[in-house]
Amino acid sequence: GTEREFLHALCFEGGKRGEYLERTTQAVSQYFREQFFSSLEPFPRCEDLLRELTVQGMSLGIISNGQEEFQKTKLALTGLVSYFPIPDRVLISSSFGPAAEKPSQIMYRRFIEKSCCLPQEILFVGDKLSDIVGANLADMVSVWVLQGKAEKYRYEEFKPRLRIEKADYVIQEIGELSSILAETDRR
Repeated sequence: GTEREFLHALCFEGGKRGEYLERTTQAVSQYFREQFFSSLEPFPRCEDLLRELTVQGMSLGIISNGQEEFQKTKLALTGLVSYFPIPDRVLISSSFGPAAEKPSQIMYRRFIEKSCCLPQEILFVGDKLSDIVGANLADMVSVWVLQGKAEKYRYEEFKPRLRIEKADYVIQEIGELSSILAETDRR
């Protein structure tokens, strides 16, 4: 039916206010999830870069805030899940509890432990200050990518006051990561 019929059914069927609110909340939530998921796509050049890194034998991982089901759905829908085949290297905060959200060191330390690398050998790419602070606290090499989130618009105004707020590298888009990897390989 039409939106009007749908809303009418939500408002008046059953006649119970609590049931109406619950059904409305679920319907609106479902609508926004569908809209969000239908518009998802990886950053330009992201898949090419992941393919290149995989061919080079680099081990990839993810540290992400959020709900595990939601984040894993995003990975699957973007077609990027195959680049992250090791479950121990896809760490999502909801699996660790509320205290694990970045920049908490809980997920960063677990990632270091599971990667069998020294922290300084791990290049952490993020698009928010909390990503960079967490990576810096963990002694990882931090890369702030200004692509995507609203942070890119605020970065120009952002003046790091503390060392942990300053990224080791700042790039405009994910494709620039190749040059950073080449530079760090020369060290």
